[in-house]
Amino acid sequence: ARTVSQQHNVVVLVPSKRQASVWTDEADLTVSKAEQITAAVDRLTRGHVGLVVIINRYDGIDLPDQACRLLIVDSLPFAYNGIERREAIALRDSEAMVTRQLQRLEQGMGRGVRSRDDRCVVLLLGSRLIQLLAHPEYADRMSAATRAQLDVSRKVAARLEGSDVEALQQVITQVIDDDPGFRKLSREALVGITYSPASVSPSAIHLRAAYNSAVGNRPAEAAAHAKAAVDAARSSGDSPLAGWLGETQATYLHSLDPVAAQKALTDAGRLNTAVLKPRGGMEYDRIGAPSAQAQQASTYLSERYLTGHDLILGMDAMMADIEWDKERTPEAEAALAELGLHLGFTSQMPERDYGIGCDVLWNVGHHAYWVIEAKTGAEAPLVWKHHINQLGGSVNWCHKEYGGGADVVPIMVHPSHVIEQAGTPPLNTRVINAQKLRGLKAAVRRFARAIASSDKPADVEKQLTALKLDAGSFIASYTQLAYREPRKP
Repeated sequence: ARTVSQQHNVVVLVPSKRQASVWTDEADLTVSKAEQITAAVDRLTRGHVGLVVIINRYDGIDLPDQACRLLIVDSLPFAYNGIERREAIALRDSEAMVTRQLQRLEQGMGRGVRSRDDRCVVLLLGSRLIQLLAHPEYADRMSAATRAQLDVSRKVAARLEGSDVEALQQVITQVIDDDPGFRKLSREALVGITYSPASVSPSAIHLRAAYNSAVGNRPAEAAAHAKAAVDAARSSGDSPLAGWLGETQATYLHSLDPVAAQKALTDAGRLNTAVLKPRGGMEYDRIGAPSAQAQQASTYLSERYLTGHDLILGMDAMMADIEWDKERTPEAEAALAELGLHLGFTSQMPERDYGIGCDVLWNVGHHAYWVIEAKTGAEAPLVWKHHINQLGGSVNWCHKEYGGGADVVPIMVHPSHVIEQAGTPPLNTRVINAQKLRGLKAAVRRFARAIASSDKPADVEKQLTALKLDAGSFIASYTQLAYREPRKP
């Protein structure tokens, strides 16, 4: 990218400041605020700037012709504001969120090509993004033109497989220099492309009708339409969306019947545990014990992934979400819960789902529980007192729920395993610190590739043991014993 930017404008779209920091040494300009972005786009349009990084927003941005010859979409676009962010967490991996992510991705890809004769290379980076595009069932959710361009890209990528960066650089140069052969290939792919009429989901239609009824001061009608939206989502098999829309239904119901609104929230919570809780709370559902670890993992993985390739992409994307990024702690917590399932345990997110307990709870069998507090957004060199006290409270909660005889291991995910002097860690507290997380990611990556060709229980057990991901080896291998900093003289 830096080589290209010496002669042409390069724009990198990133979802967060942390991801922007990856480009610090390469960037000539990094912008995030609306007025900064407007000024940067104006400069790009008027002449050569170099490599420009734009953080977390690209709607309304036009980068025609010389304004951008290489567009890099680095990682899946995240949510823009607080409301969208909460929605993204609640609808994580749902069919509705996949569609929205694809739409936002397609919007970003289109920033660099604004006319028939324009040309721009688009590079897509990031585990989640690649996982999304690799899924064959999602292709129909993108426009016909985008699908055709992606098909051309896959053919080019297949030819480049095993090549070095210089080969990729040559292809980029061909496109930027308007190579006749490449232009012919691209245009031939678009010949005969027709655009299907835009489709709107039944849930969206009912939701719009609910809004219009509410604006028209027809609350009963609004509540009825909101319920129809929930029912439509359930009929389509998208339970997370149905639960999310159930929260909206409760909002419309509240002015008519507060009791019915609370019941709607309870029903919504059964479909999607990330929605608002009713006033009476949600009754805690204790976590079940797993079967033998390898068998449990094998069953889960075979049900979750259709192919070994899907498994590799999915596990890579999951581990990519566990990062030291204060803007992405909910995603890290969800990924830690998913990791437990992938390794053959049962897992929960009690604090998010019930408003009690720890961030993540793993049941590893034999009445043993790993209580996990995720502090992936921490930037301090020590584990502060209030964080370690929180872990202690979660340990007490676990003993209360599962009995004094439960084998509870307290685990914190934090860059440091050193506790500040004022804090008192629970007995045998373990920490997945920066070093241990790197090791864990490497092991999970190797595990995914080893079982991609066979996820039978015997093969899974062999790899779990070899990589020390089994319940008996995990703690010693991928966590560090916490200790309190020495008393200052």
